[in-house]
Amino acid sequence: MSESVKGTTAKPIEEKDKQRLTDYLMERVLKGISGRDGGDLVDVEPIRTIFSGVLQPPRNTAIQAAKSGAVDSATPTSAALGLDFRIKPKNAEGVIRLHLSPRWSHYYAVFPTWQQALRANEASLSTTASPSPTVTSAQTGSDSPSIEPTETNEGTSENTVDDADELENEAQPPQTGRVILPKVFRRYEVAPKTITYEFDPKHLESVQLGLEELAISIREARSVMAADKDAWHYLGDPEKRDRSLGDASVIGSAEAYEKTLEAMKGEAVPLPPWAVSLQVDINPDPIEPEVLRVRVLLSNRTPERDETVADPKLEERTLFDAGLI
Repeated sequence: MSESVKGTTAKPIEEKDKQRLTDYLMERVLKGISGRDGGDLVDVEPIRTIFSGVLQPPRNTAIQAAKSGAVDSATPTSAALGLDFRIKPKNAEGVIRLHLSPRWSHYYAVFPTWQQALRANEASLSTTASPSPTVTSAQTGSDSPSIEPTETNEGTSENTVDDADELENEAQPPQTGRVILPKVFRRYEVAPKTITYEFDPKHLESVQLGLEELAISIREARSVMAADKDAWHYLGDPEKRDRSLGDASVIGSAEAYEKTLEAMKGEAVPLPPWAVSLQVDINPDPIEPEVLRVRVLLSNRTPERDETVADPKLEERTLFDAGLI
């Protein structure tokens, strides 16, 4: 029964309305966890924000374990995703054709826009006029505060970091009245051409597919990312991992900000040596010999990051929102 509100009759909620709301919420959640909303990630690492189709670089220890036979697969499970299916050939004399379409996304570091830098530094710069050192995510307008925690009178930090690795690689200490640039990561989607593979069901094998197509797609992606006018450049010595741009005057206007960035930026941050592989394994089914079991794996083959990387916080070797159809 509908209810009357101020002389009007409210439309009753039907099952289709509930379904629309459910579909909308699911779509919003999926876009958020996969990064498909397309927004830049401000002062947060992709690995802490994107949760769909995440393929981390295989650790050297896992690779060595696979080579030594300690584990079954040559590809660590955290570095690959794929499909498992069964095929029953209609004609033993014919061939079977597979059409495979892989996809994934890279994230690379870019400079924040003037508005992003302004929002991220509002609270920090206001400490010159206010004694309160507390910075909240609401003040910065982002999910994670970009201003480094200030020291209390006891000499301890108000914020804590759970990861020892983050402590080691964090940017320079807070500087009251100084503009500290938040890290920003931008998404680039890669979708190589469909890869076609034909095989004889009488000659089963394990094979790497599309080596050239995958390599070309990564080269093209790197070229576009490197040409991005916003791509992050080191501010001075890369080993110092400096994020400081100057005093408050450098973000007084968009023109002042752009001019300061152009004057201070040095060497471009190198992009990671991303590598991807596509593997097909074909074996007879142990229960039904006339049926073939096919496994297709999309793998992240990017080398694990080592000590030669000058500023680890400005690169991301994980692949995101990876998929295979």
